[in-house]
Amino acid sequence: MAEKVGSSTVAYRLKLRCRHIDWIQETESLYNKVLEFYYKILTEHLEFLELGNMELLRQLEQMTIIGRDKHPVMMSLPFHKVPLYFRRSAINAAISHIRSYIGLLQNWERKKEKAEKRVFMEKGKACSSKKFPCFCCILQGNV
Repeated sequence: MAEKVGSSTVAYRLKLRCRHIDWIQETESLYNKVLEFYYKILTEHLEFLELGNMELLRQLEQMTIIGRDKHPVMMSLPFHKVPLYFRRSAINAAISHIRSYIGLLQNWERKKEKAEKRVFMEKGKACSSKKFPCFCCILQGNV
C-alpha cells in the first residue's frame, strides 16, 4: 500500500474564559515592558549581535540579573522577580525583533543603493517612453 505524501495544518481557535481578564492584561503589559527593556539594551549594544542566540541570552542575563554570588550588575532589571521562562521568552523576542529590524534595514539600504546607482547611470541619457508613460488628454475646447 502506498504511503500518503504531504502534510496538513490544523488550526484551532480558542476562546479564553477567565474571571480575571485583568490579570491577563497586566501580564501582557509586564511582558511588553520587559521586552522593551531588553530591546533598548540591544539597541545600545549592537556589538552583542555578533554572538549566537544562546551566548547573547546569557550575556544579557549576566548584565541584568544578580547571580548567586550577589555580584552587582550593569543594568538592573526594573521589575521585581520576573520568572525565569517569562524573562527568557522576552529576551528571545527582543533578540528576534532587533535581528529582524537590522536585516530589513540592510535589505532596504541595499535596494536604495541599487536604485541610486541606476538613476546615476541614466542621468546623461534621455529616458525612453517605456519608463515614463504619459497620456495625452484631449479636452473638448482644445480640438
